[in-house]
Amino acid sequence: ELIMVNKDLLLTREELRDLRNEIVLNSLYTSDYENTHHILPRDVQDFFDGYVEYLYELAEENGEKLDIQDLCMKYDNPDNLENWYNCFEDNPLLNYVEKIDKNRLFISEQPSHFKISRSKRKEVLESYLKLLQR
Repeated sequence: ELIMVNKDLLLTREELRDLRNEIVLNSLYTSDYENTHHILPRDVQDFFDGYVEYLYELAEENGEKLDIQDLCMKYDNPDNLENWYNCFEDNPLLNYVEKIDKNRLFISEQPSHFKISRSKRKEVLESYLKLLQR
């Protein structure tokens, strides 16, 4: 059973770029979207599939028809990634934990590589404590 950690916990620009660097953009395989941010690979795949479409739209607005490699070389950058992320009303990249039993919670996927900025660590830990009290 998966439990959402905090739906309001947004990724920073740096975390978005880290996530982008962990995945294989435009891959057909969900496994290529596994990540250390504990976001479900299918959610990451859906987000980045939309991001690729967004990049194609940007190229088209500039009168360019590019293949995926040239598209990424020219348009895949932190500004465009952040703009795509910020266009969503609800956070499209939610962190989840896996509930094993009433007394223990484990972070799903790769717990030894769980990354979070220091400024958000306290907020996430408070969310975990609330979950544990259920």
